[in-house]
Amino acid sequence: MSKDLRKTFPNMSGFSVQNLKSIRYWYKFYNSDKNGLQPVSQMELIEKIIKSIPWGHNQRIMYKCKNIAEALFYAQKTMDNGWSRTVLEHQIDSGLYDRQGKAITNFQLKLPEPQSDLAEQTLKNPYNFDFLTLTEKYDEKELEDALINQITQFLLELGTGFSYLGR
Repeated sequence: MSKDLRKTFPNMSGFSVQNLKSIRYWYKFYNSDKNGLQPVSQMELIEKIIKSIPWGHNQRIMYKCKNIAEALFYAQKTMDNGWSRTVLEHQIDSGLYDRQGKAITNFQLKLPEPQSDLAEQTLKNPYNFDFLTLTEKYDEKELEDALINQITQFLLELGTGFSYLGR
């Protein structure tokens, strides 16, 4: 099939054997019967993804995500934030989908509905502080000190003209 397509469309690219396998996998991934979408909305969503995200991003999403809901989450975030492939991979590998909106709050009990929904959406928890290399059981003071140290190091990397005026 790859040879036939390349012969029929000599001015087009993307018909390698591996790429055709990836296209087939992509189609099967988004057309599984378990995705819960109606056929019309499913096709609209797939068209939106195809038009909005480069093929390399689509490949990373379909091969790294466990299900369609997770894939659609990362596709939407990529469209919203203009993520590069490297950033997208980092977000998937660090489990942003699993971390998003997991904060334990009392917003639903204490705030009216529109404000409680907004408050919950603004929190991204649990926070990922892997870059700080803290022990598993750290206290607030250790976290604060580690974050301040990272901010200080970052500002030093920027060079002259930047200052940190205190805690």
